[in-house]
Amino acid sequence: MYLTILQKNGEFMKQIFLMVIAILGMTSFANAQQSRGGTRMDPEQRAKRSVDMLNRELTLTQVQKDSIYAFSLDEAKKQQELFQQGDANNRRDNFEKMKGIRQESQGKIKSVLTDDQQKAYDKLLQERQNRMKERRAGRN
Repeated sequence: MYLTILQKNGEFMKQIFLMVIAILGMTSFANAQQSRGGTRMDPEQRAKRSVDMLNRELTLTQVQKDSIYAFSLDEAKKQQELFQQGDANNRRDNFEKMKGIRQESQGKIKSVLTDDQQKAYDKLLQERQNRMKERRAGRN
């Protein structure tokens, strides 16, 4: 009799252990999805994030922040619109359009930066491009 009670308790403990593992797994998965961008940012959030990141790296004036926010907001809205109307058949075409929008925005941003800030901005863009290449190479 004592042995059957232990066997039942052992099965019960296994079930509890498996439930705890399952809950931890789901929590980790949910956190990973959220940190990878599981929820999309709206254009205003994207523009603010861009300004904050550039301000940390380039120490912008308030006028520069306001201008860059406007440029980034315009870029984000155009890209969102393009993304929403895009379909799988025009993926390459949409990619080229987004690239053009991004380059136009980068040109506008450079126009409000000092010479030193422009150099640092170019370096940031190059670093971002290198990280993207590394990620793409890692997928293959």
